[in-house]
Amino acid sequence: MNTTPPPARDLPPGRHAEIRAELDRATTGPSSVRAAPLVAAASVATLVVGLSLLVPWRVHDPGGPAGSTPAAGLSDLPPQRVEAIEEGCARSAGIPPTAKLHQYVEDAGGKYAVLYTADQVLGCTVDGPRLPYDSGRRGVPALDWLPGPFSVDHLAGASGGDVPDAEDGDRGRSGWRAVTGRVGSNVVRVTFGYAGRTVDATLRDGTYLARIVFPPQWELPHDGSRGEVRGYDAAGRELGTGADVERQCYTRPDGEVVYGGQVPPDRSRCVPAVPWP
Repeated sequence: MNTTPPPARDLPPGRHAEIRAELDRATTGPSSVRAAPLVAAASVATLVVGLSLLVPWRVHDPGGPAGSTPAAGLSDLPPQRVEAIEEGCARSAGIPPTAKLHQYVEDAGGKYAVLYTADQVLGCTVDGPRLPYDSGRRGVPALDWLPGPFSVDHLAGASGGDVPDAEDGDRGRSGWRAVTGRVGSNVVRVTFGYAGRTVDATLRDGTYLARIVFPPQWELPHDGSRGEVRGYDAAGRELGTGADVERQCYTRPDGEVVYGGQVPPDRSRCVPAVPWP
């Protein structure tokens, strides 16, 4: 084997200067594509979700959905803060302070908490523009039973702060849509699809919460649209949808109907409810 390197070859006269000039133009000259600027870490969640920092810059379309990566969750709250949220949200709902905090999120849509009592679920906005706690609540027919693999207990949402009829204190705030419910032991994933987007829910303490955040110009539709909730097991099999839950009736072992489906329910077509938690 010949290991002797080939003889060195010099470039033609003047070629060194030409190469340097070409490199200077490539690195400092004008370009038809601008690279997206780096942003502060605290802004990454709201400004560049789903985008690489090195792709060409694109102007955000205010009519489309804006994603949001949660900045904090329930595990980030100290016990004193948990107690304050439980007390404040219950007071806002006009009920005794017996609600337990199961879900909490801080994202571009603000701070949102989900609490359960023995027979109700609360969706509570925390530290809002006008109130420190602002709860909506809904009765839960049978908290210790599920209508199948999971339940759809509460649906909430808010228009963005830049819609025409928004109040001044809401300007610049993102719109959002959220759904929460409970899950059986075989459910390891829940998804929520709404307005062309699908997100994974956060599962915790036998409950789930999914929230989709939209730009401030987004207006919450009042057309009855609820989105689509789907549950999956560890093998990735779909266990059911929110529509399945709502049209079926479910009974306890003693035959009592706990979730009606049709009104009045046809007991002969009911299936067993699933214990929770």
